[in-house]
Amino acid sequence: MTEARGFYYVKAQLTELKKSLPPKEVLKWLKVNNYMLVAGPPYTLSLLSMQRRDDALFYHDHKEGWYASHKEAFSYTDTIGPGWLALRKSPLLGSTEKTWDEQQALLSDKERVPNATEVAWGLTTYKKVHGVYLMSNNIWMRTLSVNHDGVHVYVGDFASYGLNINDGKGAAPDSHLGVAVALKL
Repeated sequence: MTEARGFYYVKAQLTELKKSLPPKEVLKWLKVNNYMLVAGPPYTLSLLSMQRRDDALFYHDHKEGWYASHKEAFSYTDTIGPGWLALRKSPLLGSTEKTWDEQQALLSDKERVPNATEVAWGLTTYKKVHGVYLMSNNIWMRTLSVNHDGVHVYVGDFASYGLNINDGKGAAPDSHLGVAVALKL
C-alpha cells in the first residue's frame, strides 16, 4: 500500500498498525461480509488534501470540484488519519430506496456511517492497490458528511474519470443510493 499510495509510515506507526490489527476471526468476518480493511494515511488528511495529492483519482468539472468552496466545511474538517478502517465495499444491503433515517435504522450497534473522506480514502486506496474500481455503474453511498445546506454527501460512480463526490439527491430515497458502512474497530 505504501508503494501504491506514495505514503510512508515511520517505524512507530508500523508498530502500532501491527499491534492494532484486528484478530483473525474479525479479518475472516470482514472478508465474508464484503468489507475491506485498509490502513489510514500516516498523517491526517481531509478530502481536499487527498484530492490535491492525487487529483487523477477524483472526478470534478471545475478545477477542484464543487466541494472546494469555503462554504463546504466537510471537505476540510472531515478527515482520516492513522489507524485501521474497515469499510464495506458496497452500500449496506437493503439500504437503497430509503431515506437517511431509514438507512440509519438498518445499522447494527457495531457499525457506523463513515465520513466522505474515509470512504474516498478506502475506495481510492483499493483502486491503487488492486486496480479495481468499486462503486462504479452509477452506484452511490451516503456518508456522514453534510454540505452547507445540511444534505448528506454521497460518494460513488467511480470509474476511469475518477471518484465522484456529490450532494444533489438530498434525503430522498433512490434506487442507486445506499449508505456507506464502516465497522467500529
